[in-house]
Amino acid sequence: MDTTPPTLAWRPTADRRTLVVALVDGALLSALVAGGMVSHGTDPLTAPLSTFEGIAPFLLAWVPLAVLAGAYAERVLSEPLEAARVVAVAWLAAANVALLLRGSPFFEGGMAWPFPLVIGGLGLVCLLTWRVGYAAFAPAN
Repeated sequence: MDTTPPTLAWRPTADRRTLVVALVDGALLSALVAGGMVSHGTDPLTAPLSTFEGIAPFLLAWVPLAVLAGAYAERVLSEPLEAARVVAVAWLAAANVALLLRGSPFFEGGMAWPFPLVIGGLGLVCLLTWRVGYAAFAPAN
């Protein structure tokens, strides 16, 4: 009889692989927001505070919601369909929370009505491409 206690399937792992995936997630989201700033005439390097204020709501929303959704669980890191399902749900939730944060008095900026569609869609494409590709081609632990 197996005496090993059961583990939760969504529990995030805390190894180097997970840390790398989390850092790339954050870098992709940061690059997406910074790229949007550039396309709207702001140079992120000459306006670092503005850049930070643009990126912060998305990282503040993504990190806890990705962990809660299980986006760093071993199964999500190694199975492409599971990665697609979990990352999509986590991003759609995080994007909505980030948009609420960005529209709050805690962050300057505001937004035009198509911004939620653009950031939601582009973020989804970027994260899904990266995470499904990683799950499909990265060596398993």
